[in-house]
Amino acid sequence: RRLPRPADLIVTNPPYYKLSSGRLNPDDQRAVARHELRLTLDQLLSAVKRLLRTGGRLVCVYACDRLTDLMAGMRAAGIEPKSLRMVHGNAFDDAKLCIVEGVHQGRPGLKVLPPLVIYTPEGDYTEAVQGYFTL
Repeated sequence: RRLPRPADLIVTNPPYYKLSSGRLNPDDQRAVARHELRLTLDQLLSAVKRLLRTGGRLVCVYACDRLTDLMAGMRAAGIEPKSLRMVHGNAFDDAKLCIVEGVHQGRPGLKVLPPLVIYTPEGDYTEAVQGYFTL
């Protein structure tokens, strides 16, 4: 079987929760999307390692409460975490999500970026988020 060509970039939003944690959503699709029912973090990182070329990038949106698992797993898979950005619903909430970018076989060195705030106090998208919607 022929493997696909190595990728330059992989973007993922994998299941955040271990199977034994939290309440499982009764909707199968949501349960699979949120819990490691069919794909564990280690399985994902193993596949990413095989698919990324040397110097290729992984961008992952993940739950903050499992950030340590993600970064340790990335490093174990040879994907060096290079940047971290916390994602806040609004300026007063704790971050629940983060965006981590890593480089396959990259050198050590992590840059912590300014936080990404999703909503203004009025409930509209911030300018930073609106920028993602324009080309």
